[in-house]
Amino acid sequence: MAPLADAIKAPMVRAMAVEISMMNWRMNVSWRGFWAYPWCASRGIASRLIIALAAGTTAAAATEPVSLELLLAVDVSTSVNDIEFIQQMEGMSQAFADREVVELILNHKSGVAVRVALWAGFPSSKMPHPWRVLRSEQDISAFASSLLEIPRENLGHLTALGSAMSFAIKEIETNGFEGIEKKIDVSGDGRNNVGPHPGHAQVRALAGDITINGLVIGNAEQGLEDYFERNVMTGRDAFVEYAANFEDFAEAFRRKLKRELSPELAGGPNIHYYAGLPR
Repeated sequence: MAPLADAIKAPMVRAMAVEISMMNWRMNVSWRGFWAYPWCASRGIASRLIIALAAGTTAAAATEPVSLELLLAVDVSTSVNDIEFIQQMEGMSQAFADREVVELILNHKSGVAVRVALWAGFPSSKMPHPWRVLRSEQDISAFASSLLEIPRENLGHLTALGSAMSFAIKEIETNGFEGIEKKIDVSGDGRNNVGPHPGHAQVRALAGDITINGLVIGNAEQGLEDYFERNVMTGRDAFVEYAANFEDFAEAFRRKLKRELSPELAGGPNIHYYAGLPR
């Protein structure tokens, strides 16, 4: 039988950790819930724990080991015009073609599983760019070229930052890979203005040992970088990169990608936050 630690890593158990966190929150805000909710919830939690532990060996065997899981969540809200969308895709493609970035990816011996997801008022569910594993220069070159072929989607007019983060976490949890590191990069030029608050996703990310980094684009909204640091940046060695505008995106994304791929750069000069709280 696989070690108990393998079962603990199963997505069901990670989801239960989030449920327990939310249960504690409900207890704090509801006196009635303090008496009623824990008893009702505990039976269901215990049952799922038994099922999850029993299925842990199967879940672990079904995953492909990689060094890093990396999901790139790209803002395509109406504040991003078509030219700016192209600038993002071209900047990402250039970054993955950068020689230093290529070497960093190749240093991850088990490979880097990567996927791009588009988001705005809601995240894309069409998956125009499925997960790929980069283990060779040919893999990396093909991925860099494919970024230029991703079509823009109409995903609403608002900025559902919290929904995008939750979608990215679910993708990490259900993608069929088991990475030594799990990271999400969220780029955007505005605050959350629809859907759940990003703080809920931060709690889920912490429960799953997932790091969320941010890439703030432009200064149209005052204090946006600080907002991302407190409401997006989460987990071990998390950070927020800054691009002055979409013309600066390519260089900012390259800096961010190097930092995410390099252990030496991971703990760079940033205020680090765990779910919005300085550590």
